[in-house]
Amino acid sequence: MVTDDARPVETDGQDRSGNEAARYRRRLRDTEAERDVLRDQLAAARARLSAIERNAVRELAGGSLTNPDDLGTLGGLDLDDLPRDEAGELDTAAVQAGIDALGKARPELTITGAARATARTGPSPTGQGTRLPIPTSTSSWSDVLRPAG
Repeated sequence: MVTDDARPVETDGQDRSGNEAARYRRRLRDTEAERDVLRDQLAAARARLSAIERNAVRELAGGSLTNPDDLGTLGGLDLDDLPRDEAGELDTAAVQAGIDALGKARPELTITGAARATARTGPSPTGQGTRLPIPTSTSSWSDVLRPAG
């Protein structure tokens, strides 16, 4: 309905539904903005947790291996996809099993094995570093984590 001064007259039903729709749109935008902030915070927290776990694995490997990064490069452990237990926590027992398996397969990579290998082989013929024995077998994380049987 239009009044004499050409302004539409608001009826109760139309005004309420328009205001209600506007309220829902505002709530939706606010909720979407909050979701985006939380998604960014979650991504940052996951990145921090991943870095902490990678450092924990390197520290664990550093107790046995001369170069903790060998666990990833030579042992086949993907530092971005670490083994997890049933609760989703880092499975340090599986990591330690991988470290032990790599140490057995490649004793020259271990802290004590590197000293033995250097003492056993002596300097290289070229005088550049030391000569290390060639390993006879290699193990990977899939070998270590494969169920028995």
